Amino acid sequence: MNPTFSRGDIQIIDKEKKEYQKGDIIQFYGINNTIFVHRVISTRKEGSKIYYTTKGDNNDTVDLMEISEDKVIGKAILTIKYLGYPTVWISEIL
Repeated sequence: MNPTFSRGDIQIIDKEKKEYQKGDIIQFYGINNTIFVHRVISTRKEGSKIYYTTKGDNNDTVDLMEISEDKVIGKAILTIKYLGYPTVWISEIL
């Protein structure tokens, strides 16, 4: 699958949505509260809790850990190309 966004792009995240489906791009907290943006590959419900299997578009394999619904920040609803480059350049200088 070709990447939907690239380095330097900015994404608008809808934090109101609570359930996600296969194909949605979500932002979530991973290990050490690092923020990731990956695509939902599948969902699984266990009791009242929902888990998501995700994969980065640029990755060859799915992520090893499922994401529980409480770790999801929101769904990417808009990508603005190149607008984030000033932030990238500043972070590289510092």
